[in-house]
Amino acid sequence: MYGKVTKLGFDENFIVAFQKPDYTDYRNHLSFEIRSDVSKYPENSSEDMNATDSIADSLLKNDPFYIKVFSSKANFWIIRHSDNRVYGPFKKQEYEVLRTELKVPIELELENKILE
Repeated sequence: MYGKVTKLGFDENFIVAFQKPDYTDYRNHLSFEIRSDVSKYPENSSEDMNATDSIADSLLKNDPFYIKVFSSKANFWIIRHSDNRVYGPFKKQEYEVLRTELKVPIELELENKILE
């Protein structure tokens, strides 16, 4: 999950997060991940950077997951430690339903944090 996480809560079983997605941040992270394939981008040149930025832009604009991330100005996420499963992005109502289904403790609250 990239972007600006502004609220966070965690315990031994879960992490809950509130995120404001940032397109540039997502693009930079994706581009870097793509460029880490040294068999395709051995030079890490400016041409490689431009190529991977273009691939990242295409993913962000066309992949259903990223379309959902950017369809909202804010998203909620749940991460379950037992299987490292990431749930999200959700709007608040979807998040609340899943919290109940996963039995996330009521005491586990989103607290104001500034993580950048």
